[in-house]
Amino acid sequence: KEYIAEHGIYIEKFTLEPDWDASYALHDFRDEGGVVDSGIIISLVSQLVSLDMLGDDLFDFAKMQKPFSLPSKGTLCLDILSTHAVPLNPGEYGYISNVADYRKIHPIGFFAGQNVFCVGRNGAHESLYRGFGSFFTTPKTEQEILDEMYNVTMMPAANMDQEGLELQQNYSDRNFWEQERLAEQKTFPVYRFSYLEVKETKELFAVRLSLQRARS
Repeated sequence: KEYIAEHGIYIEKFTLEPDWDASYALHDFRDEGGVVDSGIIISLVSQLVSLDMLGDDLFDFAKMQKPFSLPSKGTLCLDILSTHAVPLNPGEYGYISNVADYRKIHPIGFFAGQNVFCVGRNGAHESLYRGFGSFFTTPKTEQEILDEMYNVTMMPAANMDQEGLELQQNYSDRNFWEQERLAEQKTFPVYRFSYLEVKETKELFAVRLSLQRARS
């Protein structure tokens, strides 16, 4: 597990076995499966897209530049031009957050936030999202995700302590919950696939091959 100080949480992190190629590890993980959290799975999806764009050899070359692990952004890059806090355009990836206090109310709950891909828009021109778990059997709008988050946050929990009860009481005012949630949402960036990174990787790989051939 790795501690992420910015958000005060521990996350699972998978690292590459010695002498394994990153492409082989991804194929193995995809084919064999496993039980992991949404952060690992959405990273796996992005890495497999990267692998498809680059091919095994180029992908392995790119991952040799620094230690490879999951989660990792792959050829997803920070969308520095984005003016929104959640992914709104098809192909963008991001996190739709609950309030920062969610874990104080539901320590082992599953709605502290949702890792999602924007997969399109509906007839009302609302963005549609795919995530992980039974809730995302069908694509959901942001409003549907927020409604579910709020409902789960306000559900009774076994052995809830006094702090959790007081927090739930505060959040019974949904407007207050929305304000607190938006403040937390701003700490998470929006990502998109970077074809520029793919192009630069291919160019760097071509230079490396030319140098190897010149030496041989």
